[in-house]
Amino acid sequence: MHAMPGVSTPLSRQLVAVGLCGLLTAVAVSTFVTAPARAKRAVSPPRVAYRQIAVARVLVLPTGRVMRTFDFSIRGDYADLVVLDVPAGAAVSVRALPANGMQIVGTTTRAGGDVCRRRGSRVVCTQGLEWCGLIEGSWRATVRKTSQGAALVRVRLIFVRRAEPGSASAL
Repeated sequence: MHAMPGVSTPLSRQLVAVGLCGLLTAVAVSTFVTAPARAKRAVSPPRVAYRQIAVARVLVLPTGRVMRTFDFSIRGDYADLVVLDVPAGAAVSVRALPANGMQIVGTTTRAGGDVCRRRGSRVVCTQGLEWCGLIEGSWRATVRKTSQGAALVRVRLIFVRRAEPGSASAL
């Protein structure tokens, strides 16, 4: 089969299950053969400005195992970071899901070295997230503490949205 320079030609089609951004999706995949095209000068993508949207809660959790939930609504393009700030020695996790349950963001104090750092009498866990398309609307976050001591827990879920053209954050 001959291909014209820079033209893709489908060779086969198959169904593949793809795990992407916490979602399991069946995708039809085409395999392409591409003939080499003439070299072109690399073009930089346009710069896009984003603004952060933070959902923050401070929870006072009593002694013993405990679970608390809070609801929030989000309009954004991507989930960016989850920050969990707890007393040293506390075992705490946070997980947030949209109403349809099809996306999960979260972290835990058990994540370890690259995610959690000790800062004085506290541990701060900062979990970066893959920028996958965000399911907008109503979400529910669940905070679980499995350690015995009481704990003051700070949770920040940080989302980003493309800045509107002409806005101060787009300049």
